[in-house]
Amino acid sequence: RDGGRSAPLCDLALVVSSNDTQRIQETHNLIGHIICELVELALFGKDQPERAR
Repeated sequence: RDGGRSAPLCDLALVVSSNDTQRIQETHNLIGHIICELVELALFGKDQPERAR
């Protein structure tokens, strides 16, 4: 898909080029987790103890 009507309203549109809604949602979820990880790294640095996964 192309981001629809909301894409032009975003500073950064995370567009997943697919017609499979489940795949789009999974990809957005993955991107959300990556962003959270990057924010934690920026706030707390690398010296955090390894979390249980």
